[in-house]
Formats: sequence, C-alpha cells, structure tokens
Amino acid sequence: MEPASFQSLWYKMIDEPNDDYGQGSRFQSVLTNVQFSANYKDSKIVRHLKENIGPNRQLSICFNIDLMGEHPAFNYSFARIVGSIGLAGEKAPHFFDYGRLLRRLPAARELSYAPFTVDGNKKKIYIDLGNSLAIGRNGYILKSVGQLQLGVYAGKDETGVDTPNCLDKITWISRIYYTEYGGYIFTAGISVIDIPSHLELKLDKQFVLAKIDEGGTCLNILLAENKEGINVRPYNSRLVFRAQHEDVIHGNFFVTIFGKKPTTTTNINLKLETADSIIRDHPLGPAQPFGLFKDTVDPSIYNYYFYAMNDPNNIRKIIDGQIYALQYTFNGYPLNPDRNEAMNSAICIHVYDEITPSDQPTWVIDILPIFQLYANLFPVMRSFVDLGDYNSVVEKKCHILTTMSLDFQDPQYMP
Repeated sequence: MEPASFQSLWYKMIDEPNDDYGQGSRFQSVLTNVQFSANYKDSKIVRHLKENIGPNRQLSICFNIDLMGEHPAFNYSFARIVGSIGLAGEKAPHFFDYGRLLRRLPAARELSYAPFTVDGNKKKIYIDLGNSLAIGRNGYILKSVGQLQLGVYAGKDETGVDTPNCLDKITWISRIYYTEYGGYIFTAGISVIDIPSHLELKLDKQFVLAKIDEGGTCLNILLAENKEGINVRPYNSRLVFRAQHEDVIHGNFFVTIFGKKPTTTTNINLKLETADSIIRDHPLGPAQPFGLFKDTVDPSIYNYYFYAMNDPNNIRKIIDGQIYALQYTFNGYPLNPDRNEAMNSAICIHVYDEITPSDQPTWVIDILPIFQLYANLFPVMRSFVDLGDYNSVVEKKCHILTTMSLDFQDPQYMP
C-alpha cells in the first residue's frame, strides 16, 4: 500500500469538540501488486476485482476513521474503520477522487466535506457521505442530521453563487437515503443516484446538499460546491512531509472545474501561502522559501517546492524541529482562519533541526534526551522496547538500527 495522509479531519462527534475521540477523518490510497487467493471465486466481490483488475495490479481503497479509543481506556489508539475498495484506473489519482467536492457552509454544523462524481456515461452520481455526517458516542448518525436532498444550481447567467440558499434557483435531483441498504456500516456512506434525463446536459453547475422537511421543502443549504466548480487537491503526493535541514520538498496540485480538466485558456489564480492559524501549540519558526508555478504541459497541474533552508534550531521542544503549514487558495478567496477547516486545504512539512553529532557520543548526554522524548510520545512501544532504558535499547539495538537505516521518507523510518 502506498503511504498516505489522513484527510478531511473534523469533529464528527460534534458534542466532543476537544478530544481525539470525537474526531473523524478520511484515508485514501492504493494497494499495489495485488495478488488473489486460490479460492477467490467464493466471493462475488473478489471475483469481480480479479477479473477486472488492470495491468497495474492496483486496487483503490478509501476508509473513514472515527470512534477513537479514549485515553487511558484499554482501546486507546484503536478506532472504527468503515470503507470501500474498488478498481484503480491506470491514470487515476491515488489519494483523492477525480471528481468534485461539496464544501461546508456556515449552517452545516452536523455535516462536513463530501466528494462526489458525476458519470455522464453511466448516468449516475456517486456521493460519499461516509466522513460527512455527524455521529453520537454510539457511532450512529445523529437524528438531527435529518433528511437530505441533492440539487444543482439552475440560474441562467452564472454557474453558481457564493453562498447558496433555499430561495435560489435550484433543480432538485434526488433525496439522499443514507439510512437505506443497511445504513453506514454496509454502504460506507456512499450513495448512487440516477441522473434524470432532463438534467444530463445541465450538470456543469454548482451542486448543493440541503436539509429538507417531511414534505421535501428546503430548510437550509448545508453543503455546496464552489460557485466556479474549482476543486484543488494534492496530486500523487502526500499532505504531510518530513524534511531534513536544506532538503527541498517537491509536490503538485491537481485542479478540476466541475470534475473536468481545465483548458489552457482557463484562468485560475492558484496561490500557496503560509497558514499560521494551523500552528497553535508552539512558536512559529524561521521562514522558509517556497513557491508555486503552473505546469508548462498539463493545465490541470500546478507544481510547488518548499526549501528547508533555515535551521529551526529546536524551537519546538516536545518534538525535534518545526512544523510548517502552507494553505492553498484560488481566485482571490481568503485563507480560512478556522484551524480545522484550514487543514482541508493545506500541506504540512516537519523540518528537523540540524544536528552535529558528537565525536564520542554518550548515552546520558547525547542519546537519552532524544530517545526519552520518543519513549514518552509512544508509550505503546514499551511492550517491545523502552527507549528511555539503556539495557532495553542495547538488547534491541539491531532492530533499532534497522529502523533508523530505512529511507528517510519511509513511513517506518524512526527519525
């Protein structure tokens, strides 16, 4: 599996706003070099995947994570995982859906971002609400979420408005029956909607998701697409990076307009700026150079770099180095000041301090102060090795050296 970052983090358990237990997130990646067991025919799903998998031997996975175990309960660091698995296209992005995105509006206390795809060939709309609907402590979707309905903006002169409301011209497509077919546990929150024939050529406009009453009357617009249909996602690169002093991080963004690639004449003013609102638990570090530029070949790609030129110099005492956050925005929209919302459009880089090794390092002066930090941070490791204990470290030194010898970007690398 390709390493990936958690996305769309929010307080899915809205009555637990200050605890990891109340948070939900989305994880998307690909399984590589997939092999099937000899008895694959016992499952219709596995048989379908084997018979249709491409030459890249990859499958796409998407999981929603919530109900984190509370500290110090026995299930601390455990969580509920519900998701989906499917075929991965040869050119499909690995960490997000090649589609569109419904964003939160101010009235959407009980809903969060929801990706969706419009498939004109199959005349279907696929909307993923798996990480979008608020839950209670028992994991069930709150009744107050209510009944939902999907619609598309129907104004003649524009593709959408900044903040749509129930009085705008909206053509309603379908209700979202998220409790049907066994509910969330069996559907992972994914709904499939037929496109009405009279709307097949009218879907390149702003989609909205509304809360409705029993009679189908719109009460509030909770989620809405950007009025220009612009969706920006990191493309085949992670949202979180590690960098040694003087490393250069490269990545790219993928831009779509109503789920389609922009043309060479499309004007999208994409910007990358520092997002200080995300850094809240330690002082800001010395500035680092970064930049963004449009790809010269593909109009849907924007490339960026981050140069860890300056030594953070141990500003962050709990963990070595400094966290830097960069938020992307477009067409003059301001940066989102809300920390949790800003994380949905940001990349983060952990820059480590420059260290000059001692010629004759000792356990007490040079090694213990560093290892003790990680022993405190990851107490679960003590069942295998206590990094704060000399004898335990000596006993497991071969395993530790193996871990520390991995590539710096390997997820199992021990920094």
